Amino acid sequence: MIRRAPLFALGLALGLALAPRAAPAAGKDPSSSKRCIDSAEEGQRLRANGRLVDAKWELRRCTAAECPAVVRRDCAKWVDELDEAIPTVIVRVVDGRGRDVVEGRLLLDGEPLADRIDGRAMPIDPGKHRFAWTDGKERIEEEAVIRESERGRTLVLRGASAPAARPPPAEPPSAPVLALGLGGAGLVFATAGAIFWGVGASARADMESTCAPRHACSQGDVDRARSKLIVGDVLVGVGVVTLAAGVYFYLKGESSPPPPRTAAFAW
Repeated sequence: MIRRAPLFALGLALGLALAPRAAPAAGKDPSSSKRCIDSAEEGQRLRANGRLVDAKWELRRCTAAECPAVVRRDCAKWVDELDEAIPTVIVRVVDGRGRDVVEGRLLLDGEPLADRIDGRAMPIDPGKHRFAWTDGKERIEEEAVIRESERGRTLVLRGASAPAARPPPAEPPSAPVLALGLGGAGLVFATAGAIFWGVGASARADMESTCAPRHACSQGDVDRARSKLIVGDVLVGVGVVTLAAGVYFYLKGESSPPPPRTAAFAW
């Protein structure tokens, strides 16, 4: 965990005041001490705001040889602490087939992060971030919370351009199943045909015993009885043919040789 230094400016001022005063070296900018102090203060401010990456690069400025010794010592210590605290992330982009993608731009919170996916660990600030990859045609985004001191975390951005998986072809029904289906359908057709034919035959018999001798039967009754007889004949015929097909496939299935068995070997 990073230790904060809210009293840095006061401590640094006291340190400089108590340090032996020496004449500035020849050729050195007399304002360099102020720049070093400003870099140290700015680095601590960035650090306190969670911008650890920027803080590290700012604090490197105050480790330069022209900075006062007390400033260099503190800044070097803070740089070491930031090296331990700054998390690193490895971004991996894969297409719909699971293959690695190299080309394309990587963005962090909308800002450019890398122009190529090379598998290297990248330092970023801790916190919630939105990673995005785009090649100009497709864009993949993923949100992640990166924790302080988390090192080498791999974040995978998966593409959506995967070819649609084709369902396996449906296997044709086996001979026994097909035979049973045809047999059941044949029975239904034959039964329905027998019912229609029986109703039509009963109506015809009634007319023959009542109105037919006197030629008084209405044409509608005659047509209805005839229609039932015709429908019954057709359904019975379909039922017989379907039953015959069921018997054929059943016998064919019984006579077919069983599929060869694969021998199992113990290794």
